[in-house]
Amino acid sequence: MLRRAKIVKVTVLNTYASTGGAARAAMRLGIGLRRAGIELTSLTRPTYSEKGRHDNCEEPWLAWAAGCLDILPCKIYPRRKQHNFSPAWVPGSLVRKLQSLAPDLVHLHWVGDGFLRIETLGQLDMPLVWTLHDSWPFTGGCYLPGPCRRYEAQCGSCPVRASDKDRDLSRRVWKRKRRCYPLDKLTVVAPSHWMAQRARCSSLFAGVRIEVIPNGIDTEQFRPGDRAASRQAFGLEPDHLMILFGAKNCLQDPNKGFDLLTAALATLDSARKRRCRLLLVGEPGPVPAEIAGVPVVDLGQFADEAAMTEVYRTADCFVLASREENLPNMVTEAMACGTPCVAFAVGGVGEQIDHRHDGCLAAASDPLALAAELDWLLADETCRRTLGAAARHKVLARFDMNIVAARHLALYRQIIEQAPHGRAKN
Repeated sequence: MLRRAKIVKVTVLNTYASTGGAARAAMRLGIGLRRAGIELTSLTRPTYSEKGRHDNCEEPWLAWAAGCLDILPCKIYPRRKQHNFSPAWVPGSLVRKLQSLAPDLVHLHWVGDGFLRIETLGQLDMPLVWTLHDSWPFTGGCYLPGPCRRYEAQCGSCPVRASDKDRDLSRRVWKRKRRCYPLDKLTVVAPSHWMAQRARCSSLFAGVRIEVIPNGIDTEQFRPGDRAASRQAFGLEPDHLMILFGAKNCLQDPNKGFDLLTAALATLDSARKRRCRLLLVGEPGPVPAEIAGVPVVDLGQFADEAAMTEVYRTADCFVLASREENLPNMVTEAMACGTPCVAFAVGGVGEQIDHRHDGCLAAASDPLALAAELDWLLADETCRRTLGAAARHKVLARFDMNIVAARHLALYRQIIEQAPHGRAKN
């Protein structure tokens, strides 16, 4: 007689419930895992608008204070790059909360902004899975190290901190991680092979088990539709070439490459440029009326996935001009909607897009190369349809949430079964 597998209890940690790409990836995975039969609890930092809607760890005012306190040690570096470092030193109540929940396994996602103290990890007595949405888990505190590879040793002289001292804040954070990380209980999940390779080269994760599992999406939600109807809903002209660009703070975040996109648009074929419109999404601040001679349509900010699906359907292509990316959600979402993408070949983007098969790749940070790919794609509607159909097919085969959730569930069961004192045995 076959023995029924025990229900797996998992607690997910992510700083925010719905803000940011990591939050969306964690939320989507949680939905997929619950459908697969996982007993899942998600612990997040509350906001006042979300209070009572999630399994929060603390009061909103206390969460806000923790985020402010976390960056205080960074203030001694006045020339630092903003919003690219967390020393993770603020004490909290996560240990007590996790002990009361008694999960079989804890899955960490993005835990910055003072949500999780590094020392907390050493106090946990259950298996841990950590998804790398950026590089912070294996650096001395930065999220995006750029060309810096000091994390392969022990950080120090941190370019993100504009520091020229070996024994700086990044070295101290690195030492705390080295001292506190429970490597014998930890399994790392990288959404891309690119991120996995960076983690394997790091001094903190050397020898740790690292699995590559991409972020998944709901392909029933993100799917092709009636482009004309979507354009009509947004008041867009049916015969214009719509180039979609967006992210949270897409005009202000240097990593999103707005300056590179501007330079690329400036060199587009002039006749084609007159037909183009640039659709912007995700920018909370003022938006210019035109960029490099291309009129701009500000679509605003959308948290609702149904609305974002309609946005993707309006576009002839989605452009990603980022200098560094792991496995960007917006590329997968656009591809699922049959909208081909034009992107720089950075990070894990090349694992999403096969050049001129289901999208276009340009040499990293090269505006002329980006413009050439935009010109090539926008010149031929049949080509756009062919690439869009291939993009949709790839997402169904690799990034569908049912596939991704099943891979996580198999990993969870294997880890729990092999844990020295695992609570669940299959």
